Amino acid sequence: MSRVRVSTTDRLLVEFCKNYSSIYCYGAGKFGRVTALYLQEKGIEITAFLQTEVDPSLPRVLGYPLLSLDSIAFHPDDGVLLAVSDRYAGEMTARLEVLHCKNVFPISSDFVENILLQRKLTFHKNPPSNQNVLPLLYHRVVDLENDVWNIAVSPEHFEEQMNYLSQKYPIIRYDDDWSKVKEKSLVVTFDDGYADDFYNALPILEKYRVPAIFFITSGNIGTENEFWWDRLENIFRRNGNRIVIDDKPCSNLKEAHASLKTMNRADRESILSTYEQRLSIGPRKDFRSMNEQEIVELSRNPLVTIGAHTVSHPSLPGLSAREIEQEINESFDSLTTLVGKKIQYFSYPLGDYSASVISRLKQKAINKVPTVSAGLAGTGDTYRMPRNVVRDWNPEQFGYFLDLTWNVFAEERL
Repeated sequence: MSRVRVSTTDRLLVEFCKNYSSIYCYGAGKFGRVTALYLQEKGIEITAFLQTEVDPSLPRVLGYPLLSLDSIAFHPDDGVLLAVSDRYAGEMTARLEVLHCKNVFPISSDFVENILLQRKLTFHKNPPSNQNVLPLLYHRVVDLENDVWNIAVSPEHFEEQMNYLSQKYPIIRYDDDWSKVKEKSLVVTFDDGYADDFYNALPILEKYRVPAIFFITSGNIGTENEFWWDRLENIFRRNGNRIVIDDKPCSNLKEAHASLKTMNRADRESILSTYEQRLSIGPRKDFRSMNEQEIVELSRNPLVTIGAHTVSHPSLPGLSAREIEQEINESFDSLTTLVGKKIQYFSYPLGDYSASVISRLKQKAINKVPTVSAGLAGTGDTYRMPRNVVRDWNPEQFGYFLDLTWNVFAEERL
């Protein structure tokens, strides 16, 4: 199944929908919701959202029924929008083929991002929702010449964003009881533990009295090492945009990242250090983690909560049960010892989780665990909490992003 060209997606999407009496949207995440709202702008209503597994606490999305894929007997006059990221498209396409669904239109990630960037939604409707918390996710607050991973917000834009929030919304703490929040509220979170968060973000948070939680990856504490993905980028660039991983040449940085993220820390370290020695690459000061003193000082700030984020930031589902336990336990233990108080919160590296990872967290009585999937929170699954990644946006772009999130992810959970 091929993706349509971005330049013609708008026209082809509308034409596709007009050809069928029923339009189902397979995928009720960001892709599906943005697509449904965009079609409303064109005067087209979908019939229902479809999911492989339906959450019984969520019978409707944006006012449309949310149905199980297996509950539908597809007819020739039914059209299906495949509205998921490339990460899941192959798997979900295979499910549709098993059910003999032939009229499928794939929604590209470029199409969704184009809608978001060009602010093509006007939100005429105000969908009902009892999810009143919008969690934000930041990684770095710094000016970078080349932000390869798209995770940095400039200090100028970060201050504008915090000023905007402080004037427009209540900003609550991560450790508050979100189920009791009755008005639209924001939560600010940071992942990884870059040093620039301490030097650039914290003073701005203090200026606007914005509470925040910092989920710290503990393995670099006490070293000058960069995080492994930054080391990979530096190696890749210095080595002519290529690297060999497990005898497989990688000429694409994302492909190399996908290979390394599922490795245990020893195997990944062996590959990176071998290349660094061969290329005489050392750590860059602008990419370092917070050190012990900075984390201790950060933890003493009354606006700040500290959470754990594993030792080496792997994709946890790719590890053995023993390695998962080590990554979680060692990060909690080292941070608890360092800051002198119990660490109670955790976030999944890369947003990746599995039943075994969740089971391990439940054994430690850790809940309220965020992913990196967009959405609103309040009364949902506390082991799959949504968060919304913030980019380097000016106030106008940031305001549109917040308005879009409130509307796209509005839902009434039972």
